[in-house]
Amino acid sequence: MRRNKFALTLVLLIIVIGCTAAHAADKIKMGVLALKFEENKAKPTGASRLDIVKQFPTDEFEIHPILDLDAEPDPAATEIVSKVFGDAKPVDALSADALSDLDVIVSSREWFVRPETITAIHAAVSKGTGLLIQTPMGLRSPGLHEGKLLELHGMSQATYFYYASTHGKNTCKTTGDNPLYPADQVSEVPITGLNGLIGDFHGQGILEAPPVKDAFDPKQLVDLSHPPVFYAIYTAQVGQGRVIGFNWYLPVPPAQIEKVSPGGFCRKCAKWVAAGKHAAATQP
Repeated sequence: MRRNKFALTLVLLIIVIGCTAAHAADKIKMGVLALKFEENKAKPTGASRLDIVKQFPTDEFEIHPILDLDAEPDPAATEIVSKVFGDAKPVDALSADALSDLDVIVSSREWFVRPETITAIHAAVSKGTGLLIQTPMGLRSPGLHEGKLLELHGMSQATYFYYASTHGKNTCKTTGDNPLYPADQVSEVPITGLNGLIGDFHGQGILEAPPVKDAFDPKQLVDLSHPPVFYAIYTAQVGQGRVIGFNWYLPVPPAQIEKVSPGGFCRKCAKWVAAGKHAAATQP
């Protein structure tokens, strides 16, 4: 009798372990850049930018911090990363192979990025890893002169576009059908705090901002074949990898778009770019 109970227990344990492993394998593997932190939580590179992690349910996403593993230890940053990511294994920001193992890379207000990290991200995205960018990545360093950084934003030249929240909302317009939300249900979206890049863009603009004064310096852009347009949401393609950009300051989607996105807009976007990696892997 004892043997039968032991055998039954063993079988049930094997089933549970197998189901757990299968569920883990089904999760989308996501890495979130967590490279540099200002002391003020609400500042551009403060800890509040990691609130974007809350947009991705842990039953669908396996979420890891992307860190400069060879950088000087920073006790404050270590505490922030531990609080947000728990004991999740970190991903080496300088390793293209490690980044290529991810389905999605997320960059939220990550304005200071080492050039070597940009090179590694570009290599991973080119091979199919998806990329979500919320406000410009690498804006302050390495800066907008870096070709691979621009390409990751769907640009060949760009300058910074900033329309402060204190100036009020801008009503942005959906440009047409897109893979991220039903255009017929969301034609106009008021957005506070537009924050991103404008310039020579080569992707698909999805949510177009109206022209506004003093949001960027046009002298920074030369020899454009058409007037530059700022997109609050866009998609781009880098090699085999899909890119989505959200160009507003807070890591929270506009209410109108969230309302028509069952399960959450950021979640849907992450799944879409991850699907691009799997589609690339199945191509002959």
